[in-house]
Amino acid sequence: MRGNHYRKEDVMVRRHQRLWKSVTVAMVVVIGGLSTLSCAANKPADPTPQQQIKGESDRFFDKLKQEERERARAAEKPAP
Repeated sequence: MRGNHYRKEDVMVRRHQRLWKSVTVAMVVVIGGLSTLSCAANKPADPTPQQQIKGESDRFFDKLKQEERERARAAEKPAP
């Protein structure tokens, strides 16, 4: 026999195994990178200041009271 002679099937099996190892490593690297980037990108929103919450609730309450007054006036007017 001359040199290293391998059966074609053995060579194909080794290439196939090497290919799947490479694919597996690439998938692990991609998934790890994506999970790291997604965790780093999720910055929680800053909490709303109490003063802003109070101002918005006061405006809402004033609007609600105005609507109630308008309904009361509409109910007091006699129907033609």
